[in-house]
Amino acid sequence: VVGVALETMKQIEAHMLMRHYEGFLKK
Repeated sequence: VVGVALETMKQIEAHMLMRHYEGFLKK
């Protein structure tokens, strides 16, 4: 269960980073 949670957190973190970079590039 912990492994799955870690994987999910990594995916969410990566998704947030992608959105952050997109907003940064649009500026």
